[in-house]
Amino acid sequence: MAARKDQQHATGGRLWGNDRVRAQISLQQLSDVSGVSKGSLSLMEHGRLIPTSDEYDSVIAALAVLKAKTSHVAE
Repeated sequence: MAARKDQQHATGGRLWGNDRVRAQISLQQLSDVSGVSKGSLSLMEHGRLIPTSDEYDSVIAALAVLKAKTSHVAE
């Protein structure tokens, strides 16, 4: 049975997608640092693919690194 739209959970990419966009980090940059393919990241952010725990940890760590770099550059 397919989940209804109003029953979808904020998992994986839906948790970090808006944060990535606000920080002006591209999918390619996130892919390069996290090691997760750009296509997979896109699917995760649109709720079509649930990341493994390793993928999730890699993406969250990569976002932290990239956000630190972008905030350092902005100063």
